[in-house]
Amino acid sequence: MVFASLAALEFARWEAYASSDADGDGLTYGLEFLLNTQPQDWDSDNDELPDGWEWFHGLNPLDASSLTVNGSLGDPDGDSLSNKDEYQYGMPSNWDSPSTPNVLDNGVWWNGTVPTRNWDEESAMQANQGTGSDGADEDPMGNICADGMDNDRDGLVDAADPDGDGDVDCSSDDDDGDGDIDEDPDGYDTDNDGMNDGWEVSNGLDPTVRTGSDGPN
Repeated sequence: MVFASLAALEFARWEAYASSDADGDGLTYGLEFLLNTQPQDWDSDNDELPDGWEWFHGLNPLDASSLTVNGSLGDPDGDSLSNKDEYQYGMPSNWDSPSTPNVLDNGVWWNGTVPTRNWDEESAMQANQGTGSDGADEDPMGNICADGMDNDRDGLVDAADPDGDGDVDCSSDDDDGDGDIDEDPDGYDTDNDGMNDGWEVSNGLDPTVRTGSDGPN
């Protein structure tokens, strides 16, 4: 009876140890043992990428060469961001909608995507409603505008330059060249006054002003 109790305590101790993460790299001791990574070193291959982050994204946490796809300078998904860049920008906090697999919902942030080329938007990209003046999805890295898609959902391919100003569609606030900030007719509410841009324009209101005669009150 005593022996059984001691054995149970010992098992519980080792179970707790196996589920611990002493170096804070995102891998438990049990996984570190299986992967042969160092349980007391967050970066076993010294490439400035945490072991857990590499393993989670399909990279080899034991590949010490920074020039390979697994290293800090690798770019296995070919998005012009190195693995280190993608790690430093951080993973998105909110994922794309799982109800629409493989659909780019309202455009995506490309900084913070997973580094591997699996093209699974549900785990690789974040839908990010823009904060820019046109209400469309913003692209702080600039590279989303060159992917041949229509990520701001304005009916134009991102790389298009309809006003010929050298500013591609996806990153411009005045794509029709009229000198005014673009208004989105598809329901965005640029000034956050509770009235969609298209409705405001059709009723003679300014969709970029939420006060006075252009506001809701």
